[in-house]
Amino acid sequence: MTYKTLIITATFLLSNLSLSAQNEIDSLKAIINSEQHDTLRMDALLRISKEYRSAGKFDQALDYCNQALELLQVLASSSNNVIAKAGRIGIIRAYHRLGATVKKTNEHSKAVPYFFKALQLAENESLNEEMGSIMSSIGWYYYGQGDYPKALEYGFKQLKLGEEIEDEWRIASAYNDIGVVYKRQMQHTKAIAYLCKSVRLCEENGETW
Repeated sequence: MTYKTLIITATFLLSNLSLSAQNEIDSLKAIINSEQHDTLRMDALLRISKEYRSAGKFDQALDYCNQALELLQVLASSSNNVIAKAGRIGIIRAYHRLGATVKKTNEHSKAVPYFFKALQLAENESLNEEMGSIMSSIGWYYYGQGDYPKALEYGFKQLKLGEEIEDEWRIASAYNDIGVVYKRQMQHTKAIAYLCKSVRLCEENGETW
């Protein structure tokens, strides 16, 4: 295959991916405009935000995520306990997503308050899975900033949580995060040890992850 053919093929594939994403966004927008149930509209708003973030359109991603957050705050104040609980969980995920999106912009330092807000709310709700995911995001934020002690701090917090709740997926994720930081610090013995632990756990759990 010639270089020119490769370029044409890559361009064709990228255009198809872009078209597919736009079709998904259009379908979700139709749901927002026609759906009466707030829970379904909220889900559509968050999914659109995710699509835009994947496409690198961060302003649109933030806009739709903030729209979802406003709706979630209404749901969280519902007199129906089930709806209110769903609203509170959604708020945690929206703050986490806002942080993850802002982290990709030129104002990445503004991601931290969103992450910590999400973590605090997740702790209040005792949502271990969400807490572990947010801890990982915070660790990767500090890793990107070159603050390796802080990155390790949140890697080990994630590890402790995984061990307490006996979640091997979370433990493996923490081992990986810690190993990557040690590798960057040129602490190769520690890096290899933690990365091997992560791989071993993944292999033991096969395709279940």
